[in-house]
Amino acid sequence: MSKLLKANLVRLFKNKPLYLCVCIQVILTFLNIFPYRGNFIIEKIFFENSLFSMLFSAVFVPLFIGTEHSDKTIRNKIISGHKRREIYIANFISAALGAFIICITPLITALIPALPFGGHFVSSPAVLMLQIITVIAANAAMCAVYLISAMLVTSKANNIVITLIIWFGAIFITGTIDELLKVPQISDGVLRTILRYAYDITPVGQALQLQIGESRNSMLFPVYSLLLIAAATALGVLIFRKKDLK
Repeated sequence: MSKLLKANLVRLFKNKPLYLCVCIQVILTFLNIFPYRGNFIIEKIFFENSLFSMLFSAVFVPLFIGTEHSDKTIRNKIISGHKRREIYIANFISAALGAFIICITPLITALIPALPFGGHFVSSPAVLMLQIITVIAANAAMCAVYLISAMLVTSKANNIVITLIIWFGAIFITGTIDELLKVPQISDGVLRTILRYAYDITPVGQALQLQIGESRNSMLFPVYSLLLIAAATALGVLIFRKKDLK
């Protein structure tokens, strides 16, 4: 496992799409800060970019893993004696690290002009730390979902299409749930409970709730993300074990 991770990390920090995503995040962050003209809330800027972080990961993950398919690296790793489970988990850790870098970039970028331009935090340190962990965990959960496709589909182009569909689909479903929760007829009952749980469990739902400041069960959000990571990784490993690598 350590050799797999070391090789992946070397490749990760040479990955041009990762640096491109980071650069775009920096530009978007400054564009978000500019309209506030010297008085902006740092964590708000971070939350507003969280959905874009998931979008950029939907492009980065298939490109990063797709290189292993195109270069026959995965097949060579198996031939050299590495277990498929180890390969999958090592790829998840590496891809999740890339997603983390993309995710945390807006927060670091917002801190740079904070002092000269009046940026400040409004949340207490404990709440702020929980919110940051929530966003990072939600991005890692989306990365775990993207990785299922990235490990099973060999075409980079097809993979990007699939992961973008996943991202847009998650946005659409979460937005629909948010609208349904506002309907007076669904103010109580089993249906509302189901919708509420679906809204809280999905990473996009968590990001949206942090953006609008209505996260009621935020203490549980990282737990939900970890459960999703575990489920997606277990499913991905199970399917990958049976995949025929030509």
